Amino acid sequence: MNDSTETVDSVRSRVASIFEQVLGRPVEPESDLFDIGGDSADAVEIIEMVRHWSGVDIDVLELLEAGVSVRSVANLVGAAL
Repeated sequence: MNDSTETVDSVRSRVASIFEQVLGRPVEPESDLFDIGGDSADAVEIIEMVRHWSGVDIDVLELLEAGVSVRSVANLVGAAL
C-alpha cells in the first residue's frame, strides 16, 4: 500500500468515526446523512468536528452539492490536505 492510499484510508476512517459519534451508530461510506436520519444540526456538528481534527474548513455549499456522506467529506478533506 502506498502513502497516498494510506492517507485516504486514514482520512475516511476518521471521518466515519466522526459520523458515527454524531449519529450514535455505524454508517456506510456512501450513505447520505439526511437519508439516514441526520439533520442540518448534525451536518454542522460533523463539519466542526472535522475542522477541529483536520484544520480543514469545509464550505457548506460545496458539501451540500457533493452530498453529506463519509466519502464526500473525506474527499473534501483529502483534497485540502
